[in-house]
Amino acid sequence: MNNWLLDTSVYISLFREGKSPWSALEDPTRNIYLSSVVAQELYAGALDAFSIRALDRLVRSFQDMDRVLTPDRGDWIVCGKTLALIGKAHGFETVKRSRLVNDVLIALSAQRANATLVTANQKDFDLIEEFIAFSHVPPA
Repeated sequence: MNNWLLDTSVYISLFREGKSPWSALEDPTRNIYLSSVVAQELYAGALDAFSIRALDRLVRSFQDMDRVLTPDRGDWIVCGKTLALIGKAHGFETVKRSRLVNDVLIALSAQRANATLVTANQKDFDLIEEFIAFSHVPPA
């Protein structure tokens, strides 16, 4: 069975194209997971009641299937260490590293669930993959 974790960029594309993210949940060949970090990013961009209700239903669906991944204490510690390594290796200023916090936490969630991260944000996740072993692919 394939485990997949969809990044925020994938949900945004689905919503913009008028496609239902629920269809991915019905695929019997894959276990689709939701990162609570992705949920937070989606809620942060939900600017109307309709969008918030749709997200509430989506999150509830994942909760009902026990497929919500939430960073734990260890993930936060590894995230901080990873950001320091990225900064040291690439000379990123603090602002750039802080922008990567959510992406590192999402990568760690994918790693923990042995899931392939599906993301349109290949550049940042390629960078993170230099320091964290996880799998990521672009959306089909």
